[in-house]
Amino acid sequence: MNYVIKSNADKVPLVIIDPELNKLKGTVLFPEKVATAKQAINRLGLPVDSSAATNNPSN
Repeated sequence: MNYVIKSNADKVPLVIIDPELNKLKGTVLFPEKVATAKQAINRLGLPVDSSAATNNPSN
């Protein structure tokens, strides 16, 4: 994997990622971690943002 970092005149770093990584698009690289995360979500549920419910002006 090659990373090339260049800086431009605005001193904002530009990162160019190796195009060969496109072949991995849509591929799950760590299926056991995905399975563990799905189990945790099913067991614990998704977090709920309580501030969104109280600060909603449409109510």
